[in-house]
Amino acid sequence: MGLPWRPISWASLVIAVSVTYRQPGFSRQLFLGAFASSWLLSFLGWAVWAIFLWPKLFSSLRSLPGPNDNHWLMGQFPKIGAEATGLPMMEVNTIPHDGIIRYLGFLNQERLLISSPKALSEVLVTRNYDFEKPNSIRWSLGRILGVGVLLAEGDEHRFQRKNLMPAFAFRHVKDLYPVFWNKAREGVAALSEHVSKAAAAPDSTGSTVVEISGWASRVTLDIIGVAGLGRDFGAVRDPNNPLTKTYESVFKPNKQAQILAILGLLLPGPIVSALPLKRNGDIAEASSVIRATCRELIQEKKANKTRGIDILSVALESGAFTDDNLVDQMMTFLAAGHETTASAMTWAIYLLCLHPDVQSRLRDEVRRNLPSPNDAGTSVSAPDIDRLPYLSAVCAEVLRYYAPVPMTLREAVRDTTVDGVHVPRGTRIVLCPWSVNKDASLWGPDASSFRPERWLGAGSGSGGASSNFAYMTFLHGPRSCIGQGFAKAEFACILAGWIGRFEFGLANRDEYDEKKMEIKGGVTARPAKGLRVHTRVVPGWLRSLAQHPSKISRECLVLPSFPFRASFVREGGGDEPSSGSGAVLIDRVQDQASALKACGQLSEALWSGEGEELSFASLKTSLTYEVYQKNYPSNAKFWIASGDGCKCRAIGTDGSLHRQKCSDRLPVLCSQSAPVSSATADVTSSSFQVTQKVGDAQFTGYRDFYTWKFRGVRYAPTAQRFDYSTTLRPKGSISALTAGADCLQHNAPESSDDCLFLNIWTTSLPASTGGRTQAKPALKPVLVYIHGGGYVEGSGKNGNLDLTNIASRGDIVAVSINYRLGNTGMIAFNDGIHKGNIALGDQISANVDLGEGELDLFHLALDEGNLVREAVDLDDLAGLVDNGRHVNTNDVLGTGFGGEPDDGISRQNFVATGCMARDPKGCANVKDDLVLEQVLVLNNSVHEYFRCHGGSQLTMFGNYRRVGLGDRDGRDQDFSRLVLDYWASFVRSGDPNPAESFLAARGYNSTLAEVKKSGEWKEVDPEAPEWMILEADSYMAPFGDADKCAVLGQPLNYWENTTPSQHDFDPDICHRAVGLPHLVSRQLLPHGIKRHPSRNDLWCSTSCSVGVGLMGMFRTLGIHDANVLPTTSYSENTLCTTKQRRDFQWMEDLGYDQSHNQGVERPPLLLQRVTFFQ
Repeated sequence: MGLPWRPISWASLVIAVSVTYRQPGFSRQLFLGAFASSWLLSFLGWAVWAIFLWPKLFSSLRSLPGPNDNHWLMGQFPKIGAEATGLPMMEVNTIPHDGIIRYLGFLNQERLLISSPKALSEVLVTRNYDFEKPNSIRWSLGRILGVGVLLAEGDEHRFQRKNLMPAFAFRHVKDLYPVFWNKAREGVAALSEHVSKAAAAPDSTGSTVVEISGWASRVTLDIIGVAGLGRDFGAVRDPNNPLTKTYESVFKPNKQAQILAILGLLLPGPIVSALPLKRNGDIAEASSVIRATCRELIQEKKANKTRGIDILSVALESGAFTDDNLVDQMMTFLAAGHETTASAMTWAIYLLCLHPDVQSRLRDEVRRNLPSPNDAGTSVSAPDIDRLPYLSAVCAEVLRYYAPVPMTLREAVRDTTVDGVHVPRGTRIVLCPWSVNKDASLWGPDASSFRPERWLGAGSGSGGASSNFAYMTFLHGPRSCIGQGFAKAEFACILAGWIGRFEFGLANRDEYDEKKMEIKGGVTARPAKGLRVHTRVVPGWLRSLAQHPSKISRECLVLPSFPFRASFVREGGGDEPSSGSGAVLIDRVQDQASALKACGQLSEALWSGEGEELSFASLKTSLTYEVYQKNYPSNAKFWIASGDGCKCRAIGTDGSLHRQKCSDRLPVLCSQSAPVSSATADVTSSSFQVTQKVGDAQFTGYRDFYTWKFRGVRYAPTAQRFDYSTTLRPKGSISALTAGADCLQHNAPESSDDCLFLNIWTTSLPASTGGRTQAKPALKPVLVYIHGGGYVEGSGKNGNLDLTNIASRGDIVAVSINYRLGNTGMIAFNDGIHKGNIALGDQISANVDLGEGELDLFHLALDEGNLVREAVDLDDLAGLVDNGRHVNTNDVLGTGFGGEPDDGISRQNFVATGCMARDPKGCANVKDDLVLEQVLVLNNSVHEYFRCHGGSQLTMFGNYRRVGLGDRDGRDQDFSRLVLDYWASFVRSGDPNPAESFLAARGYNSTLAEVKKSGEWKEVDPEAPEWMILEADSYMAPFGDADKCAVLGQPLNYWENTTPSQHDFDPDICHRAVGLPHLVSRQLLPHGIKRHPSRNDLWCSTSCSVGVGLMGMFRTLGIHDANVLPTTSYSENTLCTTKQRRDFQWMEDLGYDQSHNQGVERPPLLLQRVTFFQ
């Protein structure tokens, strides 16, 4: 409860005026005296109320548990001020409680310490914008951090976070691993030089003592400089770097900093910062230096006009920020980005000194799997780091045990509730990672022990905690740390380099007792006197990664050899895979005898290329792609069959053959005899089966020529009708060889209530040992396909929608799911008990992780009537659930119906307006699309091919051959490859334009040629909007809806600005509008285009069939299926009509021919020229 300066001053002013104005002999002195007296009395009255009466007698929070040893005036503040930030909260948290503890702070101000997962989820997710950082904190930190995404609140925070997310997406961060490693190498070299010189000095005692936190700060400052701003500050080599000194002066704690912090609880920020204290001067000077540096870098970037991979380049490319905004963002990243990681590094070295066994084990893993920092010719990629399980475990445990930011504050900006407790406006909320991260009720009895092993083994992704909210290092929800992926990667690279090269031990023996380690307070936590450690260079780290035969990565990877891996076949059969044209790659290195046994376990032999015209060079494209992914160096070799003689033989990535010692340890290429599957033939014999361990379950799937498949994986127990599904944690042996039953639906006798299954396709599997040393595989983007059918029919096992080829050619993990339909999935109740949205609950319950999926980057592809989002942030999904109730509001999800691409508008909106078509059931519930006839434009040319509902599915998923269709004119195959490659690129990167280097590495020559010819699929310019017309010869063209919208008298953005309460137009326009629900979705575009402000960051689309299957991207960018599709349909416009005759005069006015519809019992849907690839 801050001092109410304004109310007190205004009240005092009124009192002073009323007392003195009519007094004889009125003077300025009399007025000022009256004002001062009334102000003082008002202040004292407020103080008595706020400090003594309110917190102790009247507060509604008094009943909450809390400590009893409060100081009469200062509450718990004497303890809090005497100890490091976060430590007192750990003690407070031992008080028995139900998730919320109340304690009194400075001048008895109330504080609520939040510790239970439920309460934390409400503060951070469900009601996150009810709680903001206190103004005093924002002011004090903003002077150094700028008002960037860390300190922004409300709509400004949403805007900043949305536009900065691309810079911190995994696909971008993984490109920064080499930058992190190079700077780690530089730090290792500089520290090695320092240690060697000190050890060679005449007065050396044989041991070099290093203050490690300073070195950590300089390395992390250089990393954030290069990766964040594109500038190397040179801090590693120059300890006296001006920027280094600037931050040292700011983050170094002193008494004046504590005084200013206390004054900030009472006085406005501008007054506190204006006080004549040296600390204020230091901060003002530091702020000036940092701002000038950031502004200089921004201007330099703009002048050079070169696009880099640093954060500043990505932010500039978005075009969303002014220069002043960018300065604030860069200040935030500079300060927060290097200080927090430096703190984590300092605590990591400290903990590894306390646990030399952990230090030794980590060093051994690093040295066996990573190249020496001394080898300037090698670098490290994301897969190299991410596959080190013990490194990952140590990093996670350090961040749990000593979170860099031990505590953070929030303040209720309005009256609200937390876990049922009323929280008045102005109440301070305390979130303490140091307390929650060591809470025994969440982590078990060893919560206060440093034990990296808790993060190893099957099902250990949470470290054994009972809730995600037990790990609070980066917070959760929309206010979670936007740069946590960046920070984790940076931390892992530096720690790997340092521990691989050096051995550390504490210089101060007393500090081996953690209770004697003095910790400084402040925003971040570090040892108060720095961390002085004995540092020794450990010899013997091998220079080349190739010398480490124990490296393990993915277990098996299917490698078809020919460029186009989807099942497209020319009529002559020329693209049918021939014998020897595929292989199974076993990535575990082993000698030749072991390689033979490994292939035998797959019912295969060593690959020989027998029968393949291209002989051993036939796998060159696939092996080149492995090099392109940096899974192997260009000179890597693989075991293959011995050939005519008995000599052991290997093949290089270029197809060259090599004699090899049989005892050498190499990865293995096995033969691939599994057939190409089809809609009528899917061989699941034991020869092609594989068992994959996931958690406590063993799933048995199978392979065909292109992918590993796991069909009918149950993701939820059989749910009672009208009850929400729950996530299943399977155990034991589970067959995943056949798809599960469809969900209950009309005219489907084999459908069932027991239907909550998913299907998975992937080209690679991680090692399935389930042991504690299992390496973490490099993860792939995940495409989750949710079938359409108007919420009344459909299946995740539809043969047209088989995802084999999109997974194989796109190199992604593909998943399809079932969800309950019709009355069992979408029925709504008004009984106050059942909440509805059963189908949406099923979709959220489905989990995708067989060890290969990248759940930080997954995309939803949905059919008609479903929600589409460009890339779903997993934390944001929590916002769809409120206390176990699925949120059902128009702001979250619009529901759709009908059969054509643009009729998926929310039916309930039109029911509310009374201007729905006379018989909405006439088309909304039609199951058979063949009853819907076409209406053609008068005198318009006829389409090249008939297009039927859902016909584009085969093209989009590459399933011509799978269903027995051939290439009619020699262009179908190339076009389908192009479409699939656009889509897969969007799944991998959020950009439909595939990288030319990717296409070249894969050998996708037809797509590469077409992309070069048609040019870039450009982002939409609102001033001159264009979309990509996908045809055999694709091209960019202006939007095609402007003329039609002009005739209808509606703007392009009509439907994005309309809510149910705004449908006040006349019935005639309403009937027209029913057919034009999505003319404006062109504004909602992927990869960086501004969304309409009314939608914030939610990209909703409710179009039909697989057009939304192109991730909404193809749908909103407008794909033309022109003259190459055999059975594609879909119009831009749809009008639901009735069984009765209707007046189509307005249609005739627009040029539509109605003559052939006279006498038809059911007037047809209004179909216009196809422009969507649906």
